[in-house]
Amino acid sequence: MNSPYRLILCVFCLSALISGFTYAEDTNDILSLAVKGEYQKAITLSIQILTKNERHLQARLILGNLYLETGEYQKAESTLEYFNSLTPSAISSARGGSASGGQLMADELLLLSQGLWLYALRKGDKEITKKVVQDYLPRVEKMTPQNPYLYVFWGNCYLEKGDIQEAKRCFGDALKKRPGLPEALLGLAKVTLLLPSHSAEGEPPAVISLTDFASISTTAISNPSYISLTSPLAEVYNLQASVNLARDFFIVALNYINKALEINPNSVTYRATRASIYYLNNNRKEFEKECQDILSINPSPALFYLIIADNLERRLLYTEATAYYEKAIWMDEHLWDAQISAGFNFLHLGPDYEKRGKKLLNDAFERDPFNVRAYNMLKVLDALEDEFEVVKTAHFEIKLHKSERFLLEPYITELLEDCFAKFAELYQFTPQLPILVEVFPNHNDFSVRLMGFPGFLAARGVCFARTFLVLSPKAQEQMVIRFHWGSITVHEFMHVITLQMSKFRVPRWFTEGCSVYAEKLYNLIWAEELEDKLIKAIEDNKLKPLSTFIDQRGADILHSYLLSSLIIEYIHKKYGMDKIIKMLNAWGELKNSEKVFKECLDKSIAEFDSEFIDYLKNVVFKDINLMHFEAVFRNAKELLKRNKTDEAISEFIRAKGLFPDYTKPNDSPYHYLIAIYEERNQPDKAFEEIEQLIKKNHLDFPNRLKLARRYRSEKQYEKLVSLLKETVYLEPESIQVHNYLAEGERALRQYENALREYEIAIKLTGRLAESQKRNIALADFYCSLCEIYLELNNKPKAKEHLVLAEDFYPAHKKIGELLKRCEPR
Repeated sequence: MNSPYRLILCVFCLSALISGFTYAEDTNDILSLAVKGEYQKAITLSIQILTKNERHLQARLILGNLYLETGEYQKAESTLEYFNSLTPSAISSARGGSASGGQLMADELLLLSQGLWLYALRKGDKEITKKVVQDYLPRVEKMTPQNPYLYVFWGNCYLEKGDIQEAKRCFGDALKKRPGLPEALLGLAKVTLLLPSHSAEGEPPAVISLTDFASISTTAISNPSYISLTSPLAEVYNLQASVNLARDFFIVALNYINKALEINPNSVTYRATRASIYYLNNNRKEFEKECQDILSINPSPALFYLIIADNLERRLLYTEATAYYEKAIWMDEHLWDAQISAGFNFLHLGPDYEKRGKKLLNDAFERDPFNVRAYNMLKVLDALEDEFEVVKTAHFEIKLHKSERFLLEPYITELLEDCFAKFAELYQFTPQLPILVEVFPNHNDFSVRLMGFPGFLAARGVCFARTFLVLSPKAQEQMVIRFHWGSITVHEFMHVITLQMSKFRVPRWFTEGCSVYAEKLYNLIWAEELEDKLIKAIEDNKLKPLSTFIDQRGADILHSYLLSSLIIEYIHKKYGMDKIIKMLNAWGELKNSEKVFKECLDKSIAEFDSEFIDYLKNVVFKDINLMHFEAVFRNAKELLKRNKTDEAISEFIRAKGLFPDYTKPNDSPYHYLIAIYEERNQPDKAFEEIEQLIKKNHLDFPNRLKLARRYRSEKQYEKLVSLLKETVYLEPESIQVHNYLAEGERALRQYENALREYEIAIKLTGRLAESQKRNIALADFYCSLCEIYLELNNKPKAKEHLVLAEDFYPAHKKIGELLKRCEPR
């Protein structure tokens, strides 16, 4: 076709596009019907408009959405295909002006973008998706930069793909154009819920405020350039219901979703949220009814089952979620979100599901390549495959980064198998095997493996079904916080037992309590410290009773992990371990907590509350007067400032006696006394305080190292080894720790362990920059290995290590003497 005819065709297409546009009033009745869930009437009216004018973009976009809502997926794609059939030249011409000054064309191009986006999502066409976001929407922005609905749609595009920060920016731009715009506020609320949380591990999101939405109409918006079939207020109610469901506030969640359903009783999304509430609240009769009733609205409700599956997955019911994900995928093979979510779910189910999960993610990502969560997860899965190595034990498959395997393998394998033996016997339960453990040195990789996004700062470990993740101590550099890798590993393993025993129905406080208590049972020094906030709540009679949070996943600071562990410890001591086992099994039988307590402890929750609080007051906190402690401690610090050191020492000792478990870093009576005694050159007294401190605080590495040097100098090797076997969980990259541990093990004739520790020290030292000091240290370690092999009467092996010592520092004073000892006699 030659150039003049091309121009004529282009003008014809453009004029047809313009003449075909009908103002929003023509579709207001259809939108009103759709918002109320009268889908078939809305479909009929949309078809009538398109029969008269197939170029009516609003009616076509509405009809495509209605077909998707009612399960007519092929009809939806056929309807939406028209948007893709418009010639590129016609679309390009929409950049120009018109008799209406360009506004008409901008509105139409935005409608076209919405239709193309929806079509591309269905067909998995990445080129169209890219074109909409990177070409058409920027054009609309140049033509009408003040249209807030442009930014609402743009924000929703990013939100659907998981690009949270870009979505947030777009919704913010919309609010700059029109403050208080409900659709933009709703988008920001969704962004807030999706942003990586800084709260405690697994903490559900905070409930959003309805203040900004109080005056929203229940009708659809009326805008010539933006189509939505939902009421913003109904969407807010659904969001509130979902958030409360995540916190197990079932009655509140049901109240909100019923409000949404009053506005639209036929919404697949809202019906799915209500079905999820029924399922998770063990109301299977209403759940089955909801599943049956939805078929009259949508005979193939893939989205319905996807939402249910997502809600089960958030509640850790991974196995139960699987069936609903598979149902969603079977009903609609173009619902890529279902495949991506199913892929994530399979990655929670243990090593034998990993390949299937990765395949689902890869297949979906081929059709949906801008999904940020899928992209992030696939990158981490590739890293796990390429950069990690699998260590297998009797009960575990452990993935360790290649750079850390030599450092962590000896300790984690022993720790995990020891935990398995101890707690499987204690709880009389063998979890499904093998258990997959992934140890991440990079916090962002850990965060992506957890939730698909980097930046989840609070968690250091997380348990799925047969899989749990922990951070390696290397991640401490990124987090700028010290944590105990050993106690975290014990904690997460314990979740495997309690979650599986209860079929994942155990209340969050109970499983967290069992895990924290397990840390203490494994090693008394790893016990959680008593919290002053908890003590204050007891003293002020402000501790909320168990009945206020027993069936809720969210808990305030006073109902922290510590309090839950104290409850578990109390039940263990007062009622016996068999009662804890019985309670876990009862929750697995879907019994509510009131029934569990009555059947297992022969107590109502209120009765248990009363006796437990008495136990806290009269046993746990019997000798602690927080107000008195604070006054004495404050006075001690004041006396020290005034150089009244003797009086200060007396007050610090008195404060310590009033609250022995108060060991906050660098601000406890112990720390002040240690500093004073060191300054006065009274090492015996300083070390006495250090010994007391580390029995209360397992995270104090500097004082542990001081004590290790003391034990080493005094040749107290049993104490040295015992101390450093715990310390290695804090700082396994400390060359000094491994050197001292090797010396101690050698002195105790634990030669195998000593050899291992020297080998680790050598590898760590080898990473240091080349220097004489480094080479001397390496030569010294190899000489020590030589000496051990001589003690084992293995002269050939001893000589091998002596040669290596010579390679690094031939002038080492031990080499000549050891060489003689290596020669055969």
